[in-house]
Amino acid sequence: MKATRHKVADYPDFKLYEVIVFLQHFFKGKWVVENVKPYYEPLIKPTAEIVRHLFWSNFPIDNVKVEQPKGFIQKSNLKGKKEMMDWLGLHFEEVIYYKKNHCPVQILRNCVHPVVGLSVFQNGR
Repeated sequence: MKATRHKVADYPDFKLYEVIVFLQHFFKGKWVVENVKPYYEPLIKPTAEIVRHLFWSNFPIDNVKVEQPKGFIQKSNLKGKKEMMDWLGLHFEEVIYYKKNHCPVQILRNCVHPVVGLSVFQNGR
């Protein structure tokens, strides 16, 4: 929320780190956790940083180059929603809001691009 136009300060949710620590110590298979880069320094060093996403995993992840739409972080209207959906190859009619954020593009800005997601899964084979 720090980087947005909203005036609401919100505590970070550290449950992400609970999951990572649990997986590191108890899960025997391959795993990956993703999160959009936070405004603070991550408490656990990520395995990879790709575009605006951090990944933690128990296998190496290649850095994939995906060109983001120009000014994508400022897109906050229905035109921007369409541009982001075209970029992601993901189309839907509804406007999906996250928490108290009334930006129709927010959820799309937080999506992992399909090329990046495919690369992560291929690395995990």
